[in-house]
Amino acid sequence: MRSRLLIFILILAPLTMRGQQFNYSLLDFTHHRINPATIGLNNQWYASVVHREQNRGADFKIRSTAFSGAYPQLFPRRGNVRGALGIDLMNDISGLNNSFRVREAGLSYALRIVDEELQSFNLGVSLFYQNRGFDYSQITTNSQYVTNRGFDLSLASGENLIDFNQSFYRLNAGIFWQKLTLKKQKAGHFGISAFDINEARDTFYDNQSTFNPTYFLTAGLLAYGDRKIHVYPAILLVQQSGRMLYNASVETTYTMDREQSVSFKPRYLVNRELIAVFEYQKGNMVFGVSYDIPVNGSNAANFGAFEFGMKIMGDVRPKQKRRKRSGRPSAPAQTKTARKEIPEWPIKPYVPYSPPPAILKFEPNPPQLKEPLAMAEVEFDYTFYYATDRATFDPQVANELKEIISSLGKSAEYVIYIEGHTDSSGSEEYNLTLSLQRARAIADFLQREGLDESRIKVEGFGEELPVANNDDRIGRALNRRVELRLIRH
Repeated sequence: MRSRLLIFILILAPLTMRGQQFNYSLLDFTHHRINPATIGLNNQWYASVVHREQNRGADFKIRSTAFSGAYPQLFPRRGNVRGALGIDLMNDISGLNNSFRVREAGLSYALRIVDEELQSFNLGVSLFYQNRGFDYSQITTNSQYVTNRGFDLSLASGENLIDFNQSFYRLNAGIFWQKLTLKKQKAGHFGISAFDINEARDTFYDNQSTFNPTYFLTAGLLAYGDRKIHVYPAILLVQQSGRMLYNASVETTYTMDREQSVSFKPRYLVNRELIAVFEYQKGNMVFGVSYDIPVNGSNAANFGAFEFGMKIMGDVRPKQKRRKRSGRPSAPAQTKTARKEIPEWPIKPYVPYSPPPAILKFEPNPPQLKEPLAMAEVEFDYTFYYATDRATFDPQVANELKEIISSLGKSAEYVIYIEGHTDSSGSEEYNLTLSLQRARAIADFLQREGLDESRIKVEGFGEELPVANNDDRIGRALNRRVELRLIRH
């Protein structure tokens, strides 16, 4: 019995105790375990859970569960992200009879250094408390065997088992830069981080040994993106205990509609394993599964692993400062004007764009319908986003418009309804002018590409019909848009 335990400890120690930082295959669910600066990249809170089943041999398995969450810190009223606070919990069970356990709890904080609309730069730190050791409660010996009854754990084992157990703190830090497209998709990222920079003492052996730091470098760049498909290659380099691990991945995401998307994110660890990752997002929920496929027989650490995870997230709104009450009587409440409904059919005829005067005339009421609304059927709906105070669109939008024209062909049963919107940054008159400019710029492009102007209808609404809160930066970005609808009539 003693020799069996000694062999087990000698096999387990090099695999688990010297490699401090354990990483899951579902990186988007546990990104804080690679770089603590990745929390607080937007104004969303999230909570995720991941479970892993890993096989290291016939009698050696690993079961690991991790929970993490983060909550952003916003500037009052402005809605810009100032930073974020994160929490991490992990329980890892492995070995014969699940006798080796690792428990970890940690806090993370990320500070936003650069805060722009489409890019950010974060500095993050985290502090973990870890306890690891052996649990002999499920290990039995011949001294505990009772004839005709089996093993009785209440009896003494008859062995002098050594209490291998240790607790320590882990200090980690990192920096992370990310850039987004106008549609809020990842355009590029770069990050560097280091874990166990405090080099805690390893008391499993002696007081002279310390844990070596683990270093991470991650980078990625958008290779292709349109309204449906996004292809994003990325790399992850890990330097751990004198070894360098190379990871390469290609993330392909297919967007079905505004609420649903599916992603396939295969990753290859050079000379070690191939990891297949699938994710499905619906609304504010994300589900993921992965499977590790060994490609090198000499990799004794992993004979195959399965993971599944779930993540929920939601927007955080900035807190509004309360106004101090004075002794003066309050003004009578004003009645809210009814929200203007979006007309579906028909809209005023398209007029080729010409440089507008200082103030454009706007006719809020469309002509009366000669046919019932039920005959108008919206087939497709597209949304294009704009930078502040801009009416021009980028080449990516032009490519998407060409695809729309190609799909329409010469069919006269479709009419294009183009609707411009702005945020509330400027005056009402200026925003109305800008929204018309945005809509007419799209219409001009479609006409230059050969689409008959009689099939194009335009309208500008200024700031009247927001889809998000104009009090924060993200909401204003969502409101600066042009909506294009293909209507069958």
